[in-house]
Amino acid sequence: MLTFDDVAIAPQYSEIRSRKECDTTSQLGKFKLQTPIISSPMETVTGPEMCNRMQDLGCLGIMHRFMTTEQQIQAINQVKWGPRAAAVGINDYKRIDALIEECELEIIDIDVAHGHHKKVQETIAYIKNNHPECHIMAGAIGTRQAARDLAIWGADSIRVGVGGGSLCETRIRTGVGVPMISSLKQARLGVLGAGLDANGVSLVADGGIRYPGDMAKALAAGADAVILGSLLAGTKETPQPISKRGSWPNEVLYKRYAGAASLEAKSDSGRVSTVTGDIKYVEGNSKIIPYKGKAKRIVMDMREGLQSAMSYVGAKTIEEFKQRSNIERVSPASVIEARPHLLEAK
Repeated sequence: MLTFDDVAIAPQYSEIRSRKECDTTSQLGKFKLQTPIISSPMETVTGPEMCNRMQDLGCLGIMHRFMTTEQQIQAINQVKWGPRAAAVGINDYKRIDALIEECELEIIDIDVAHGHHKKVQETIAYIKNNHPECHIMAGAIGTRQAARDLAIWGADSIRVGVGGGSLCETRIRTGVGVPMISSLKQARLGVLGAGLDANGVSLVADGGIRYPGDMAKALAAGADAVILGSLLAGTKETPQPISKRGSWPNEVLYKRYAGAASLEAKSDSGRVSTVTGDIKYVEGNSKIIPYKGKAKRIVMDMREGLQSAMSYVGAKTIEEFKQRSNIERVSPASVIEARPHLLEAK
């Protein structure tokens, strides 16, 4: 099984004179993303300001679900334009009805840790039966069978990635998970195995994106978009307030970043056991992130890195990029070689 550092994209003959010729527009169902980036529906990443910024940059923000239905409606109504998108839990039918009817929500993300589950199937069926016009994103999953089943159940896009998030402890606490490159390849085969056209269901790589090159590898492996959490954490648009450490004039600015399954996030949102009052199933962490400024810088760096990758294989569109990209396995020594090792030697 392979993840980002296990592979590289082989260069191909190219006639592209400038990376500006490379169009990074990608399709998520009927929606077009000028840059295939989605901000993670985490309460320390995506609120109204991040959703608006993502729209401005031709990306997508998914409003997090760790608030009351009324608060989520108010937050969504602060999004100025473009496809509104929001996360919900499983079997939360009253919230689903309210969001779609009161906010004219166009994309609903069934946001759970284990998407290959009967309750996810039931939730998809409810939305398909009662709100057939709404785009359904569901996940997270990591296998061919899971992707096939979600496609058959009616998901329009599928979040791929189990245990790969920057603050996630699922793999070390449970031993469960599939590395991202392998997950994406298997998920694409699963969608095709469902008897659907390859473009019928979109795949979204969720977790483990650290560099622009990781996004390029995810798309080459079959993703139509990527979800960013840690890379956007600490930016101006995240919901968290800016805090200071240290004394003037040497203060350090930072923001909090917490995984949805972290003890801190579960305490803040009141997600405790209804039986004992204990906080359970902690599979994440939280930390402080140095303040990064506006999210635009991160998005533009990612976009330009993707354009460069496209130019290296001679692709002017994302579809051409997928077709022309040969993903090769690399050795551990090549991972070291790929880093700016002269700088690391200091």
